[in-house]
Amino acid sequence: MIIKEQVMEMLLIASLSYKIRYDKYIKENYKPGEDRLIYIEVCDFIDHLFDNYLKRKVDEFDNIFELIEKLHIDGDDFVKELATVGFLENLRTYYCGRT
Repeated sequence: MIIKEQVMEMLLIASLSYKIRYDKYIKENYKPGEDRLIYIEVCDFIDHLFDNYLKRKVDEFDNIFELIEKLHIDGDDFVKELATVGFLENLRTYYCGRT
C-alpha cells in the first residue's frame, strides 16, 4: 500500500524534469524538519506539468498518469483522495483557468 510519504518520491521518479524545481520549492518553502503540505506540493507539480504541456514537452506524461492510476489503485485512503483531488481536480481546475 502506498502512503503519502512515498508520493513525492514516486512522482520525482515518474517526472525527472521536476527534480530541480521541486528541490528549489522545498528550499524556499520549508525549514529543515518542518511538516510538508503535500497538497500544495502537488499544486506546484501541476503548474510544472501544465508548463511542460504548453512547451510540448510531454514525454513524461505517460509515466505521470500511470503513477496517478497506481495511486488510485494501490494507495491508502489519503493517497487515493490525493490522486483525485490533489492531482486530477487541480489539473482540471488549472487547465480550465488557463485556457
